[in-house]
Amino acid sequence: MIRLYESALWLTGAETVEQLQSVTDQITNDFTKAATQHGVVFSPIEYTEFHPIDDRCPAPPDWCSGPNVRILVGEARVLCKAPAYAKPNGFSKYLDKDTLEAMRVATRRQHKLANPQTKGLTDAMCDAMIDKVAPETVERLMRDARDSTVH
Repeated sequence: MIRLYESALWLTGAETVEQLQSVTDQITNDFTKAATQHGVVFSPIEYTEFHPIDDRCPAPPDWCSGPNVRILVGEARVLCKAPAYAKPNGFSKYLDKDTLEAMRVATRRQHKLANPQTKGLTDAMCDAMIDKVAPETVERLMRDARDSTVH
């Protein structure tokens, strides 16, 4: 896993304020893409300018010339791996957002009634309960509907 990430762009000294903002936006986008690609979380980006006379600065490319040639380097440390978010894999994955949220509210309400001393349920806990109980409930409702006689 990478420990330090850098992204850099050359500047000529002739950039406007808007162009400088665009350069920092590009570097920020590089960090966003890298975080997604590598599944990591970065520290805040620190920006440093280096001039060609600095030891750490490579020679500027041929196309880069101007009154104040320098390179803007964005640098950030890898803090940790990005958390993995589990997606529901049972009955709950087939529910639309509003229905799932309504079922979570009902699950929390029933759980609190049955277990008043316990902490509240997370979304993942609710989803697991819904995934376990909902298929049996639907099967029972269908059986009851089939077995009932309409007169």
